[in-house]
Amino acid sequence: TEEKITHLGLKNSSAKIVPAGTILLALYGATAGVIAITKIDTAINQAILAITPVYQINTLFLMVSLENQMQIAIGKYTQGGQPNFNAGIIKKLEISIPDIEEQNAIAKVFSSADCEIELLEQELLQWQAKKRSLQQLLLTGIVRV
Repeated sequence: TEEKITHLGLKNSSAKIVPAGTILLALYGATAGVIAITKIDTAINQAILAITPVYQINTLFLMVSLENQMQIAIGKYTQGGQPNFNAGIIKKLEISIPDIEEQNAIAKVFSSADCEIELLEQELLQWQAKKRSLQQLLLTGIVRV
């Protein structure tokens, strides 16, 4: 990570550490409603809600389900251009939870789609770099058509 919190900073603030694999949801500000899963132990503050399921739930399945519900909630709780959430609002969201085997199958599809999107985004960046290079060569007259 680029930023870290010291033990003293953690002790003297409202920040807390959540373990890797925790679902995080931004409660307010420009990123309100954004959801992510931590890959490392992470320090969060009061603007972030840590979500830890109490039942056997696939984390990726839950995250995608929450993202879907947040699209509805954002429209409902937007005030002054930015939505504002709290734990009470999030706890009221209703999510259909199929059995764990189906959750895992659904999460596998989302994971595969995410991998494909990442590969396509990398390919797009490569094509954009090639285009910029070609533009430079053509506009400076180094390459003529």
